[in-house]
Parts: sequence; structure tokens; C-alpha cells
Amino acid sequence: MKYYYLCLLILCLPFICNKLQADNNDLVIFRHNNQLSGYIDKKITQNPKFKWRKQLPCPAESMPLGDTNNILLSGTDKKIYCLSPDNGDIKWAVELNGIAEAPVTIYKDSVLVCTSANTICRLDLAKGEIIWQYKTGGKMAGAANIWANDQQIRLLAGCYDNKVYCLDLASGSALWQIEAENYINGSISILDNKAAFGSCDGNLYFIETISGKLVGKFDTGAYVPGWPVLQDNICYSGNYQGRITAVNSDNNELIWEYQLADGSNIMDGPALDDSRLYITDKDGRLYCLEKNTGKEIWKFQVNDKTLTPPVVCNDRIIFGSENGWIYMLDSKTARVVWKYLIGEEISEPPFISASQMLFADSSGRIYCFEL
Repeated sequence: MKYYYLCLLILCLPFICNKLQADNNDLVIFRHNNQLSGYIDKKITQNPKFKWRKQLPCPAESMPLGDTNNILLSGTDKKIYCLSPDNGDIKWAVELNGIAEAPVTIYKDSVLVCTSANTICRLDLAKGEIIWQYKTGGKMAGAANIWANDQQIRLLAGCYDNKVYCLDLASGSALWQIEAENYINGSISILDNKAAFGSCDGNLYFIETISGKLVGKFDTGAYVPGWPVLQDNICYSGNYQGRITAVNSDNNELIWEYQLADGSNIMDGPALDDSRLYITDKDGRLYCLEKNTGKEIWKFQVNDKTLTPPVVCNDRIIFGSENGWIYMLDSKTARVVWKYLIGEEISEPPFISASQMLFADSSGRIYCFEL
């Protein structure tokens, strides 16, 4: 009988692996995974090739992101736009009651949007129709993140009323709330049953995802405007006084810190690969640190112009600049291996899908490159 079960397991393994892969592909979020690490396990062997450019009716408010069938982004006209990945043509556009300052999130057949009008919205991905709306006590500046198990799918988002909201994705009803001491500007990082977020009270908060119970807190010394990244039991983040920290989320103890020497501030979260951390400051520098020690490996500067948060594609670092350039660096040497001049300010990070790279400039033009 034991041989029967062994054979059955072997026969079912391909189905199980495919199911796990399908589950992993259900989420499309601005930093590419629940942890918000900005890492994609994709090898880029040739230079990106320009595919198309599309002018929106208004400037883009958030970065474009998407899958093989849809590209989603928000505009300053309070609309969410869905574009075709083939040519950038608008498939649908829906106007909401406020601007979506943060990127949207796609989960299966839904688009999740946090707006400046104190609202979290769930839209139908195929048509853009509003499925439900939830009213919060303040504007939302971070993207929604998704936590799921076999019983329930939950949406987590931070708010300017100092709260993190956890909603049931199906109904839009509130499951729990947890309150910080000041407003929450960034998105929530999720790993297994733990979540982390930063607040303008200067603290990193660690919560249990199912109950919303606070399980830890760490004072970084200045407000945390970006998103943290959870990896294993370590939380990586940067604060407004230029302090980058690695904190043990199990015991709230500092593992290492790196302080920017000239007092420059950090507005966004880091990107991480297996051994390194990458983060930009407001003075046009990209830093590469050892993930385990915080030791500086290299530093890249672009003419005192603000850089977008980086995205890591295997051994390539991709980011945009206020001076209108898209850069691709070798992650080991910081050597520029490719760059492309758009000409208009790029303030939002790139998004990398399986075969495309997406950018938006300040004038409302969306760029698509083939990878």
C-alpha cells in the first residue's frame, strides 16, 4: 500500500508545482512580491528594445505595472487606466472619487486601489467596474498588499489616519485595524504570517497578519516615509535622516545600521537580492550595501538628480532619474551597461514583467521596452 501512495504522490507532483506557480503569479504589485523586495529572478542577456510609447490624456500619477494581458496605472485626472501590453491602447478607464497616488495592485481578476479621497476600492480587472469601496479615516498614499491562505484573502493598507486596515477581499468588510502614533505613508511588507510597516512616528511596527496583534516595534529615530522589506526574520528600511537599518523582527534588536554621511534623506524603501541591499537618497545617489553587515560596497551618483527606487533583475539594477535617463547597472561593479534618454523627469520606479519593462515620465507618456 505504501508504494501506491508513493506512486500517487509522484504523479501529482507536476500538478502541485503548477498550482504553486499559479498562486505565485496571482499577485502583481509595484515591488514585485509580498515582501516588497523589488527583486525579479530574471536574467537580462540583451539590451532592452524600445517597443511603444503611449501618451495619456493627463500626467501619470503612479507607475505602470501589469501582466501579459493588462497594464494598469493611475492619472492625475482621478482615473485608473488599463492599457494593452501590445501597443499601449486604452482598454478601459474609470474615474474614482480621488487620485490614486500609489500604484495599483492586481490580484487575480481584481484591481486594488488606495485613493487620496480616504477610500480603498476593488475594481473588476476585465471591465474596470467598481465591486466595492471602503471608507477610511484619511488619505491613502501606499499601495495595497495581499495576504492569502486556503480560507481567506486579506488586503492590508496603511493610512494617514495612523491606521493599518485589514479587509476581506471578497466583501470589502473590515477584519481588524491597528493604530500607530503618526500617519503611515508607505506600503506594508508581508512575509508568511508577519507584516511590517513604517510610520511617521519613526517606528517600524511588526504585526501578526491574521489577528493584527502588535508583536514588536523598533524606533529608527526619524520618520519612515517608504516601505520596509521583510526577509527571513530581518526588516530592512531607511528613514528621513538617512539612516538605513536591519532589525531582527523577532526580538526588535538592531543588527546593523548605515548612516548617510551628509545628512541626505531617504524617501523610499530598499531593493534586495540574495546578498546585497540597494537604496537611493534624495541627492541622486544609489547605495549598495552588504545585506548581512551594512558595509558599503559601492555608490553611484547622477548629477545631484533624484533617482527612482531601483529594481533588481538578477545581476542588473534598473532605475530612472529626474534628468530623464533610464539606467541599467551591473550589480557587482556599478558599471553602466545600458541607458536610454527619455528627456522628461522619471519619478517612479520601473516595473519588470516576464517580457517587458515599463516606465512613465512626468508628461504622461508610458514607455514599454521588450526584454
